[in-house]
Amino acid sequence: AACPCLTSLIGDPVVGPQLATYRDGDKLVFTPTGSTSKYYKALNYGAGECKAHDDGTQPSCTSSAKPGWCTAKWCYVSASNCNGVAKVSTRYFPVAEDLYFSYATCAGAGSSNTVDQWT
Repeated sequence: AACPCLTSLIGDPVVGPQLATYRDGDKLVFTPTGSTSKYYKALNYGAGECKAHDDGTQPSCTSSAKPGWCTAKWCYVSASNCNGVAKVSTRYFPVAEDLYFSYATCAGAGSSNTVDQWT
């Protein structure tokens, strides 16, 4: 199974142009469905490495009662370069139809850190 983390979101030839609609200067803007609130993410959000990219960020992962997925390691992957590994289409940037995230890419052998656990 092969499903590497994207090294760059904006620099990716497929995903980068799809994210253009969400770009505001040096940030990506996430507006939850049915909301007018805007949350800003770094341009490299979810890219480059497996880590808990959401931990300590709004809108869901800043309180002491945050959901378990906030501390789970994950990264963004390309749908066209991800085979045999569980992946889910991004919820923050739905227009970017080739942008997926994967907990499985970041799970060690025998880990229970699966996308099914958090969705």
